[in-house]
Amino acid sequence: MIIKSFEYRNNAEQWFLQETEFSRLTLLLGPSGAGKSRILQALRNMQLVADGAAPDDLSWTLKFTIKADNYTWTGDFRHPDGKESLEKNGQTLFKVNGSRSALKSAEINPDYASMEEAFRNIIREDGVLKSDNEVLEDEEFAEALNKYRTLEQIQESGLAPDTKLLLTYFNLPEKFTNIKDQFIEIFSNVEEIFPDKNREMSFRERGINRVLSCRDMSTGMSRCLKLITMLHLSPPEPLILIDEFENSLGVNCLDLITEELLNSRTDIQFIITSHHPYIINNIDSRFWRIVVRNGANVSTVSAEEAGIGKSRHEAFLQLINSPIFQNGING
Repeated sequence: MIIKSFEYRNNAEQWFLQETEFSRLTLLLGPSGAGKSRILQALRNMQLVADGAAPDDLSWTLKFTIKADNYTWTGDFRHPDGKESLEKNGQTLFKVNGSRSALKSAEINPDYASMEEAFRNIIREDGVLKSDNEVLEDEEFAEALNKYRTLEQIQESGLAPDTKLLLTYFNLPEKFTNIKDQFIEIFSNVEEIFPDKNREMSFRERGINRVLSCRDMSTGMSRCLKLITMLHLSPPEPLILIDEFENSLGVNCLDLITEELLNSRTDIQFIITSHHPYIINNIDSRFWRIVVRNGANVSTVSAEEAGIGKSRHEAFLQLINSPIFQNGING
């Protein structure tokens, strides 16, 4: 799924997002408190509503594509008997009233299967690589090893990134080596990465004799490994939301991880936020949306609309000196 534009009103919280356009890569910029993180959360809320969460006091218009088809999903649940509609390529698929979304209802929406997959593939990156393998008992893990053998099967498994990485280690050693080599390119002190007997990823550093567990990794190392894993093993056409992209990433990580993000799979859509000059200078300003808040109303403007030129070297300074950025919060 590729999000084209999004308009959103949370009437209970009095927070309103005017229609905002997105591209394959969108970098949300603006002063702290302007509403960048809340835009990501609003998109995450749409995933929850699609999955059956009560959309009380919400209204929205979400335009997106799945493969070559264009969809417009609207909802207005400011009243108990909410209104909802879905259009596909200009044709109405359904228009209903109710208290919950009918988006993934097989009885109402003929494209419910596409919606199920598309909204499942909204992924909010939330920090370090975490071990959830204790959830998979030996028998369950053996079943997963047998079930998910190809890259496509692992990508579409719905499992957590660390579990996908384990399956890749055992079933796709060449792909695992690609992931490992990218990680070691950033952290040259690491010699090897491999799972221990408890199926936790471990690593060996040069000059240190003992094996270190993933829990011994710094936050930055663990987050790098998770981001690289996500770039390789996310499902087809995912939407990846990353808040404060630079968090925990040192200068040795930022350049290569940013480069990977810019040159990764073409089917991935990224919507990210950042305050870091390196990231801002290295992501072309045509991918920027500068977030502006006037009281409860939030809007975004492009770099061109803000009068920011195309010079990457000067982009950050132009941004922080622009009147739109400096006056990003009013009311």
